[in-house]
Amino acid sequence: MSRYTSDEMNTIRIMIQQNKTYKEIAVALGRTSANADRGIGNLVRRKGWVKSKDKAVKTSRKVQEIITERKKSMQEMTREERTKHMLEKKANSLRFKKLEQILDPEYVDMFLEEYFDIINATDDINEAEEQMLFEAIKAKILAYIALERDKLQEKLWHATMAGSYTSSDPQYTPALTDKFTKEYSDRNAEYSKLMDKLKMSREKRISEFKKKEDTLVDIVSKMITEENKRSISTDILVWEKKSDEELKRLVENNYLLGDFSE
Repeated sequence: MSRYTSDEMNTIRIMIQQNKTYKEIAVALGRTSANADRGIGNLVRRKGWVKSKDKAVKTSRKVQEIITERKKSMQEMTREERTKHMLEKKANSLRFKKLEQILDPEYVDMFLEEYFDIINATDDINEAEEQMLFEAIKAKILAYIALERDKLQEKLWHATMAGSYTSSDPQYTPALTDKFTKEYSDRNAEYSKLMDKLKMSREKRISEFKKKEDTLVDIVSKMITEENKRSISTDILVWEKKSDEELKRLVENNYLLGDFSE
């Protein structure tokens, strides 16, 4: 397998974006062996680097899929459907992959446990709210990590003061800093802000839905009222007609005397 320096790999990545061929890249790097271009191609595929036109084609296909395929929104899903949907999405989601890169496995497990507990327990949630929930729980986990690091720093400092570590030891901690307490405070603030925003979003959405529901009820009530009015008016006309007919019958049979022509 060919070895490449970090500078060479940067050059390869840049030239790939410029749509250069593997052979052109090999020449630029001064790689003269017969299989140099093949080695570069293998590297590009391993790294997942693609040419600009390939990206455009993939993006175009993705957009077309979204346009042509109408899927249920998260808000339309049941709890079971939503949980299954997010479990399936997790496997190919860049967000979850990035999370696994920045967090140790135990913290990833903590994140997933809390995330899916809420996803499964919530009556309904839309896509924007799900993203807020994701970022909020991530901030909470990072706050927890900062707190643990602060405790470890204090422990190492005490050990250093006791002479357990010297300047040649990686654990050597001659002074305490507020770096981790500040990060803990910032992450907690971020968590609170996102959860408040999530709560406001849900309350607004539910309020708007209730307004629409109330409006529909008002419309139906009005229709019923109008129908009742029409029914009562029709009954009055029928009663008036019957009264006139009965009055006429009484006059014609001389049961009543007088002029009732008007």
